[in-house]
Amino acid sequence: MDSFTAQKIASRCFSAFQKLMLHQSNRVYFKKYGEMNSVEGKSNKTGIRVIDNKLIWNGLHINVIVNKNDEYAQVSLLNKIKYCRVVRKLIRGKYKYYVQLILEGIPPIKYNKETGEVRYKIGKKEII
Repeated sequence: MDSFTAQKIASRCFSAFQKLMLHQSNRVYFKKYGEMNSVEGKSNKTGIRVIDNKLIWNGLHINVIVNKNDEYAQVSLLNKIKYCRVVRKLIRGKYKYYVQLILEGIPPIKYNKETGEVRYKIGKKEII
C-alpha cells in the first residue's frame, strides 16, 4: 500500500472520530481484517491512478476495460480524472475488482438510444 492511499484511509478514520466527538453520530464502526472492500487515492498524480486506460498502482499495470458500445462512458472519459477507487465485490463466490473514476466537470447528458430524447436534465442546484 502506498503512502497516499494510507493517508486517505487515515483521513476517513479521522472524519469518523470527528463526527463522534461533535455528536453528529452515535458510534464508530470498525472494519475487521478482510472487510475493507475499497481503497482510493488522494489524486490521480500519485498512488492509485489511471493513465491511458491502464490502472497503475505500486508497479502493477492492469488494462482497464471500457465497453466500446457505451457512448456515455466514452464521453465521460474525456473529462479530467480527479482520483480513482478500487472496489472489490464478491460475485458468485469469486472476488471481482472494479475501478471507479471520480471525474472533474459536468457529467454528459444521457440520451435514449431509441428515441434520441434527453433522459435526465441537468439541474441548477449545488450538491454539498
